[in-house]
Parts: sequence; structure tokens; C-alpha cells
Amino acid sequence: MVDMKMFSAAEASRETGVSRTTIMRKLASGEFPQATKDDDGWHIPLADLLAVGLSPGRPSPPVRGHDQSEVRTVAELSHQVELLRVQLAAAQQLAVEKDRLAAEKDRVIETQAQALRALEAAPSPPEQPSAAPPVEPEPQVSTPAPAAQPARRGGILGLLGF
Repeated sequence: MVDMKMFSAAEASRETGVSRTTIMRKLASGEFPQATKDDDGWHIPLADLLAVGLSPGRPSPPVRGHDQSEVRTVAELSHQVELLRVQLAAAQQLAVEKDRLAAEKDRVIETQAQALRALEAAPSPPEQPSAAPPVEPEPQVSTPAPAAQPARRGGILGLLGF
């Protein structure tokens, strides 16, 4: 007799990705004709699992009672991951901008340092000889003020000199 791989009900459930209730329902309906039961529980041969379309090696599906909360949790985590990606991109852009500004600042400082060195190295202009001593202004001779003119009349008489 050839040894066949045997599964307990829990192993069959875990390996095929269906619930234990589904396995037990198939046992009760006789869909696993070569399955046996003893003191250790059910022993389901691989051939019976394959005959009803169950293939060992599939991952277990999520438990139904937790589906909605898991979906919500996954959605929230996905949203948080996307926010973190956006923040990371912004931080990287900020770092690039800071580097650019630092390089520009260094360039300006170097340009100013070169200009200062050039000014310090330039020959100083020759000193101007001291100016001639200030000339004293000539005293002003006061001349008598001209005699006051008689007041002229306005109108035609003023124009005629009267």
C-alpha cells in the first residue's frame, strides 16, 4: 500500500486556504470518501482534497470578522505611507534648495573676498601737496552809499519822471 499524505481538519483548512467549517461540512456531506476518524481526529488524504478542488499550499484568507477593520487599517496605513512619501519628497527638495543657496552664498562671499583683496592691494593715490597758505581777503573799502532817490510817483507822472 502506498503512503498517502494525510491532513487533519485544521491542517487541511490551513493548507488549502478555506475555513475549518468548510472542511467539516465537506466531511459531513461525504465529499472526502477516504477520510477516516479516530481518537486523534480526522485524517483526510491529499487525493480527497484534490478531488474537490482544494489545493494545499494556498495562503489562508483573512478571518471574516476582521475583514472590514483590516481593510480600513490597510487603507489608513496606505494613506500614511503616501503622506510620508510626499513629506520625504518635500524634504529632499528642501535639502537640494538649501545646498543651492549655500553654494550661492559661498560664491558671493568668495567674490567679495576677491574684491576686498584687490582693494587692499591697489596702490594708494599719491598724496596731494599741502595747499598754499590761505590768502587773507583784502579789506573792503567802504564807499558812501549813493544819495537816496526821491520817491517816484506812480501812474503816468511816474513814467514821465515826475
